[in-house]
Amino acid sequence: MSTIDKILSALFALALAGGLIAWGLHASWWAGLAALIAVAILGIWSMRDRKMLKVMARRETQLLDQQRQVLLGQHQVQTALTEVVEQQREAVARTASIASATEQINATVDEVAGQLTQQGGTAQDRHDQVLKTVQDGTQHLDRQTRNHVNNINRRLGYAREEIEAQQYLQRRIDTGTLWPSTGDWALNARSAVYLLDLLDQARPQHIVELGSGTTTLLFGHYLTAHGGRLYSFDHLNHYRDLTASYVSLHGLEPVVDLQLAPLAPQVPASDTEPAEDAEPPQWYDLSQARLPEQIDLLFVDGPPAATGPHARYPALNALADRLAPGAVVILDDGVRDEEQQIATRWAQEHPELVREAPDLTAMIVLRKKG
Repeated sequence: MSTIDKILSALFALALAGGLIAWGLHASWWAGLAALIAVAILGIWSMRDRKMLKVMARRETQLLDQQRQVLLGQHQVQTALTEVVEQQREAVARTASIASATEQINATVDEVAGQLTQQGGTAQDRHDQVLKTVQDGTQHLDRQTRNHVNNINRRLGYAREEIEAQQYLQRRIDTGTLWPSTGDWALNARSAVYLLDLLDQARPQHIVELGSGTTTLLFGHYLTAHGGRLYSFDHLNHYRDLTASYVSLHGLEPVVDLQLAPLAPQVPASDTEPAEDAEPPQWYDLSQARLPEQIDLLFVDGPPAATGPHARYPALNALADRLAPGAVVILDDGVRDEEQQIATRWAQEHPELVREAPDLTAMIVLRKKG
């Protein structure tokens, strides 16, 4: 029992005893006062107990959230480890394939030797031709083996880096809520870590995102911690609603503004006239969009390439005037030829943008001078 509990207990006992004594002496006024004091002490005691129960419940909730976060992190690591195991199984299968190829070479050598014996010729001729067959087969097998080993090492190294990046993200972003899948078409863990580093450097307050997804949650958690707002656009309800469900799950509605911006024909911002039979480029219709006066970070991950050639090129034609001094422009899927061409055109047409050195992810980064 705490000191406060002991004091309340003593006061209650005194009030109760005083009330009984007053009642025994027929002092009704004092008995009523003592009873009132006893009731007040009971009320204070009850309120304190309720407060303690709330504190205990809050601590239990926090503990459960932490346990859920740990379980989610373990699940993500387990998923990556499963991928490593599958790759190792594939390596074993390829090794068996190489062994089979070796047997085929030996069989071919025996066949060639038999044919040469039947056809006649000098022993030296037979020896030279058999030796050439063996050398050709061995070189081919050696090339196959090296390619397989390099591919396996590369994929295992990638899986290891993904595991490390997943663990870093789990520590960096303290949430016990489910994240969308990473990798494949979605943002992988290594790119997410790189993006977090960029955010730490740029400290953006107003972010515009073209094409929502895993990055929406990443930006949302960052802005929740550091202040600011994210304006995210999708051209289809399906994509926007899917992201909205994750935004709600993570409690990011206060900082994330998800908007629908259907694709519409755009007037080409180029001196070159398009062919008469060419369709005008399609891009987001931002005529009714909510946008910040100044953009600190522009993340371009849409529209999809399937909507047309150089689908993401119009982004700067539409938003360059809103870029704040020192603003960062990120073009995702930078390993694709079209995105490389888009980045080159942007740098040529907007000399105030400086392309930064390439990194190990699929992002192209440009920074506005100032």
